[in-house]
Amino acid sequence: INACVDILTDVQKEVIRLSQAGSDGELDVRADSSRFPGTWKYIVDGYNTVINAITEPLNEAATVLKEASNNDLTQSINGDYKGQFADFKNNINQMLRNLDETLAQVASSVTQMNAGANQISDASQSLSQRATEQASSLEEISSSMQQIASQTKSNAENATQANAIANKARES
Repeated sequence: INACVDILTDVQKEVIRLSQAGSDGELDVRADSSRFPGTWKYIVDGYNTVINAITEPLNEAATVLKEASNNDLTQSINGDYKGQFADFKNNINQMLRNLDETLAQVASSVTQMNAGANQISDASQSLSQRATEQASSLEEISSSMQQIASQTKSNAENATQANAIANKARES
């Protein structure tokens, strides 16, 4: 009975050590099953198997997410996981695909916006050039109209003087 109590005490200490390591985020700690005889070894190995089943998808997800944080969205979780771990895997992989698609759409939109901005810039420059040309033409027309007005005024004055001379000549 004392041997059984000693084994149970050692198993309890090992479970407490594993629990503390897990709580501290030390997910690479495992129990040393070689310290336990018979069925106790299988029980301790069972704890290790459960820990491995939990940490493997977490470690793979951490690796994939680290790559994603470094702008590499081509990675995915590929392990063959069951149950909620399969859901975890599928959700992360779908999130990465969605993020990649969204970024591709943003890049496409930016490209289209740049093309549109270039078209607007080109059209603005063309409009500005045409407006400058029209302003120059209007200045030329205005100058010509001033010359015509000046010439018309001069012609009117000359006609008035000629009329005055003709009237004087008739009177004399």
